[in-house]
Amino acid sequence: MPIEVRISRWSDSSDECSLIKWLKAEGDPVAQGEPIAELETDKATVELESPAQGILQKTLVPEGSALRVGDMIALVEDSKPGVAAAPHAVPRPVQSTAQSQAPAPVRIPAVVESTTPPRLGAVQQVHSARPSAASRSATPLAMRMAALAGIDIAAISPRSGEQRIRKSDVEAALGIASSLPLATQPRSEQGTGSQEFEPDQAKSIPLTRTRKVIAQRMAESKRTTPHFYLSVDCSLDALLKLREMVNGRSGQPPISVTPFLIRAAALALIKEPAVNSAWSEQAILAPGRIDIAVAVATERGLVTPVIRGAQGKGVVAIASELQEFISRAREGRLAPRDYEGGTFTISNLGMYGVQSLYAIINPPQSCILGIGASEERPVVREHQVTIATMLTATLSADHRVVDGAAGAAFLAEFKNLLQQPINLVL
Repeated sequence: MPIEVRISRWSDSSDECSLIKWLKAEGDPVAQGEPIAELETDKATVELESPAQGILQKTLVPEGSALRVGDMIALVEDSKPGVAAAPHAVPRPVQSTAQSQAPAPVRIPAVVESTTPPRLGAVQQVHSARPSAASRSATPLAMRMAALAGIDIAAISPRSGEQRIRKSDVEAALGIASSLPLATQPRSEQGTGSQEFEPDQAKSIPLTRTRKVIAQRMAESKRTTPHFYLSVDCSLDALLKLREMVNGRSGQPPISVTPFLIRAAALALIKEPAVNSAWSEQAILAPGRIDIAVAVATERGLVTPVIRGAQGKGVVAIASELQEFISRAREGRLAPRDYEGGTFTISNLGMYGVQSLYAIINPPQSCILGIGASEERPVVREHQVTIATMLTATLSADHRVVDGAAGAAFLAEFKNLLQQPINLVL
């Protein structure tokens, strides 16, 4: 009897995936545990393993198909009768091998042209008429303008060096100048030679599975979670000096500011455990551990690998683990255990020059800390105006779990640790 290959659950955040490609063809021999297909989940690319040794008898779904947990996708003819096989194939994260340094495949959404029909009236008459040679060399916008103005598009000549009649050519024939200021004219109107933007040339980008999950979770969070926000400005001058000393050690890879922020947040959460709690309809859940998720932007969307037991790790260990997570996230090689189960999240947009970030809470967590850019600002110290490197941190909190005083106490401790950073390395 052939063995059914079905999709098993790989993650708590989604039960959907897409079949990227078959790694084996019908009739190919397969070993138990050998990858036979690649799947795209909401967070990563994973390999689907054969549940038995034998022959891949039949593939039941084409590449690109949308799948759910439990779907049957193939049949394997077992070559070892009497040996029990796993009822479901188990997806595993795509890993790079020593023989191949190429990163795991990352699916980038294709771009397709919109098929929005033309408007009715004179515009529709232009499109329904048999196109002339002139109309075939005019942009759709130019043809619509000419039709609405009641002039023959064939009587208009394109500008010198141009192959198509454009909006500006029709305007010139009508004796009017472009109504747009130079800064907002299409790039081709400014002499760059690039294609003129027109409404019917708009493109739609299909939603990735990652983007769909992000949209669903964030919309649900904003709809059901009563957010409130608290911000604090922190001086980083002392921390930057300490970081320079740490990075000056021989053989030590450079460390960014983010590991210091993670360490400070972990220590502040020890003092204010309410900020590390979660809401449920029956009770407030206190996890008894501090697992800090760090938002990482990738081409697939936002992922949040988790630094587990962050309160017990030093800055150097956090930096090393974070760098590994970032590399794997951008290659699509994170496993579900890498990004599930965080108790608190940090989202840092400082590298983009953003001064402050009011982030959306990632349920079931009760808080997320948004980090802005470190920048020089004028500050008053001892009645004197001076320049200091400042950073704005904003806590988004679930008011069902966290009171304002608890959130403020967390931020005060976080600020104190950043401004007296020796406590972060002791």
